[in-house]
Amino acid sequence: MTPQASIAPFTAGTRTCLSCGEPLPRYHRGETCRRCQEQPPGPDDLDREIAEAERTMEDRGEKTLKGAIVKGFKLVPAAYPTKYGRPLWELVIEEFLSAGLDCARVDCPNGTAAKTMYSGMVKALRKLGESRCKASVRGEHCYLLRVAP
Repeated sequence: MTPQASIAPFTAGTRTCLSCGEPLPRYHRGETCRRCQEQPPGPDDLDREIAEAERTMEDRGEKTLKGAIVKGFKLVPAAYPTKYGRPLWELVIEEFLSAGLDCARVDCPNGTAAKTMYSGMVKALRKLGESRCKASVRGEHCYLLRVAP
C-alpha cells in the first residue's frame, strides 16, 4: 500500500473554514481561511476577562496594561498567583521571629526534604534582608535559629 492510498480516506472531501464556512484550498494547513485570519478578532470571553482584570488592577492602584492583541495573541493583565498569597517560607520566618523562640524545628506536613526547606528558607532570608535568624540542617530535620545581635 502506498502512503497516498493510506492517507486518502482521511483527506477525502473538502474542508471548510471554522469561522465563515467557506471551502479551504486543498493543501491549506490551518482551520480558518486567510481572510478570517487577517481580520481582527471579535469580542469574546477573553475580552471580558481583560476588562475584569483591568478593573481589579485599577481598584488595587496598580498600573494597568490595557489588553493588547498582537498578531492574534492576546495579552491579558493579571497578577501572578502564588499558592499562599505570600511565599510560604517568608511566613514561617516571620512567625518564628514574632514567637520569640531561640530555636525551632521546621516540620513540613507533605514530607518535603530538609535540604529543600533549608534552601527555600535561605532564599527567603535573603529576600527579607533578615539577619536576626538563620536556617540550618541537621540529619533529617531543618531548624531555624535566632542569631545573637
